[in-house]
Amino acid sequence: MSHKNKEEQLWLYAIVGSNSQRRNAKDREKKQLDCIKEYAKSHNIQIAQIIRKSVHDNEINIRHIDFIADEVTKRHCDGVIVVNMNVVAGNMKDAYSMIGRVVAAGGKFISVEEGKLDLRLKMDRKKKVDKNDWNNEKRE
Repeated sequence: MSHKNKEEQLWLYAIVGSNSQRRNAKDREKKQLDCIKEYAKSHNIQIAQIIRKSVHDNEINIRHIDFIADEVTKRHCDGVIVVNMNVVAGNMKDAYSMIGRVVAAGGKFISVEEGKLDLRLKMDRKKKVDKNDWNNEKRE
């Protein structure tokens, strides 16, 4: 997919969701998507696809992030955009893990409220990223 025709235009997956199972969850998702679209329009970002996250299943959310990281690796998209990290991560560890997966694949992780999120680490990005390394973390 050749999507770099325009000046630094980004193609990002948008993730929306609510931690509520109430009726207003759909309204919250719509508000998030409207906010993302407004931000995207003013920052030369195209929404490649919209992903609706699972309410309580973090494993599904991590699979979404792994899918996006794979799409970044294949150069089908440039990363992910959310309204804020609370939409996809329930705690700091999950947030950094998710950002790291996308950044390690060469992508961008953008939050409308927090800006461009990255780890600002000087790491060897030429190393092949194996997503199984993330799932098989060993504690010392």
